[in-house]
This record gives sequence, structure tokens and C-alpha cells, in this order.
Amino acid sequence: VVVSAMAGETNKLVALAEGAAGNGLAREQYDDEYDVVVASGEQVTAGLLALALRKRGLKARSWLGW
Repeated sequence: VVVSAMAGETNKLVALAEGAAGNGLAREQYDDEYDVVVASGEQVTAGLLALALRKRGLKARSWLGW
């Protein structure tokens, strides 16, 4: 199963990443860390889904794509 971040979470994470980088960095200077921050929305959802499936007695495990 492939999951996505919950509604509105990606926008919040984008704002956090851009706020931390500020105006002092060009986007190409922080692309790698931006990706880590924004991907955390999917990581949370994957973990929550695995927990919910386990609660129902199913084998489940979340995986990071990198």
C-alpha cells in the first residue's frame, strides 16, 4: 500500500522548511533537506497505518523509501 500525507500536512511541512531556510538560501542549496522534511508527512501516515493494521491482528510494517 502506498500512502500520502494527511490533508494539509504537506503544506505545513513546506512552510516549515521554507521558514527554516529563510531568504538566505537558494532552493538548490537546501533541496535535499527540504525533501526530508516534506517526506515526513508520508512517513507519519505509513506508521499510523501499520499501527492500525496491527491493532486489527494483521502483519504490517512501514518502510522508508530511501
